[in-house]
Amino acid sequence: MDKYVILGVGKYIVNIEEILDAGYSKKLERSYEILGFIDSDSRKHGKDYYGFKVLGSVDILNDLGKDLNIVSFINPVGRHEVLSFLSGISGLLFPNIIHPSAVISPRAKIGHGNIFAQNVIVAPYVTIGDFNHLNYAVSIGHHCRIGNFTTCNGGAHIAGSSVLEDMVFVGPGAVIIDGVTVGSLARVGANAVVRKDVPSGDTVVGVPAKSLNVKTVKK
Repeated sequence: MDKYVILGVGKYIVNIEEILDAGYSKKLERSYEILGFIDSDSRKHGKDYYGFKVLGSVDILNDLGKDLNIVSFINPVGRHEVLSFLSGISGLLFPNIIHPSAVISPRAKIGHGNIFAQNVIVAPYVTIGDFNHLNYAVSIGHHCRIGNFTTCNGGAHIAGSSVLEDMVFVGPGAVIIDGVTVGSLARVGANAVVRKDVPSGDTVVGVPAKSLNVKTVKK
């Protein structure tokens, strides 16, 4: 039986369970179990959330046995902090969680620890790193590059030859136009249309997207 541990308490656990259910329904010889959450907040330890218990902090992972599958849907920065540390621990597995409705080109190159939710589309010659989260109906155009620890929320479209660097957050329904680079730690607001490169750490919103970090000069 494959055993899964979820990093960070959150309601999205219900969709992780649904993705796993759908995937394992096609593998009748295999089964899985979600053991529960791991969370750094000691006030949550031992309590139940959304049908699953908070087992403790990351320091108890060794007590849960070998070959644990680790899944995390927390924010990009949080995923980076925790999973960068856990990646160096032997006996932990970081599988790609892929809903059967996702369409991923065989010409795409994908790392590990990613989540591909329902109806995600990944076009040919896309490169996707590690620990990214592509939510419902996200589409990634041809020749795009997605770094590590990035989140694209539902309905976002990343057009061909664009680049999302590490720990980027893309809001629901946002559109990244062809050939645009979004720098590390940048945030793209919901339904924004990004036509120009976004510097690292910037936040852009609107149609067309404009920076929230630009200071206006009074005349």
